[in-house]
Amino acid sequence: MTKVLAILLLFFSNLSYAQLTVLKHPNTIYGLSVSRDGTRIVAAGKDSAVYVYTTKGSQLGKFEGFRHSIADVAFGLDSLEVVAVDYSGFGYRINLESRIIDEKKVHTASALSVNVLYDQNLTITTGRDQIVVVWKDGWNQNVKLFGHEGHTRQTMYHDSLGLISIADDKKIKIWDLAGAEKQSIDTEHPEPIWQIAMNDKNQFITGDRGGNIFLWTDDWVLKSQWKGHEGPISGIVAMDDYIITSGFDSKIKIWKGDKVIKIFKAHDKYCSGIALAENNTLLISSGGDGKVIIWSIHNLMND
Repeated sequence: MTKVLAILLLFFSNLSYAQLTVLKHPNTIYGLSVSRDGTRIVAAGKDSAVYVYTTKGSQLGKFEGFRHSIADVAFGLDSLEVVAVDYSGFGYRINLESRIIDEKKVHTASALSVNVLYDQNLTITTGRDQIVVVWKDGWNQNVKLFGHEGHTRQTMYHDSLGLISIADDKKIKIWDLAGAEKQSIDTEHPEPIWQIAMNDKNQFITGDRGGNIFLWTDDWVLKSQWKGHEGPISGIVAMDDYIITSGFDSKIKIWKGDKVIKIFKAHDKYCSGIALAENNTLLISSGGDGKVIIWSIHNLMND
């Protein structure tokens, strides 16, 4: 056995050891989220179905009958609710116990993401109509945030700054929840921004369609930038001193600062997203191969 082959066999053996559970689905998974307590997973995608699991891999429910492929999912304000948005612009609130689905046209074009702000009792959606929408009282009341000049991709909330949105116009915008734009940052990202996250040091991490990663201070001064993936960044999470990213190159990478310390191919097709679970002991990934994979962080870091 050659030395190279021995190294490859060792790598893939250890990688299999890091895979705790592989959940297979008939088609691409686009949306992935973990419950607030870190114990449940919701995933959905091209087959227009929503799947709910424990982090041990047991299926708690499968929900069907949606109008189009599901673009994104999140656990709702109630522990028995899941919120989903689809590529026809509809939003859905799914009661996991009664299985009742409340639907609403939430965007005039494809909806792209949904984010639930638990402490503010709000749901935020984005879409290809270039609008960010703040929803209150289910789908009954909304405030529309106009200002981006491109598909709105993702949002997050910061206690001091407010609501933060990213879009294909390569800008980061900060809003109050009443709809007023407080700040707009021209990021100099070379490609549309698709992902944003924050680490324990109150630093922001953004990733774009070209695979570039930017690290920002808490007052939006660019600290560093580097090439992270070949192709779009599909997910960013942060834990302790580490940043974990996923990309359309099928890889997941673990970084310390801008230095990569671990690279592995996670999916047979592109990796569509990642999330942390169980107090950051598990990494959940989803992909174009229809798989949702539950990984041991400890085993990934120590193989």
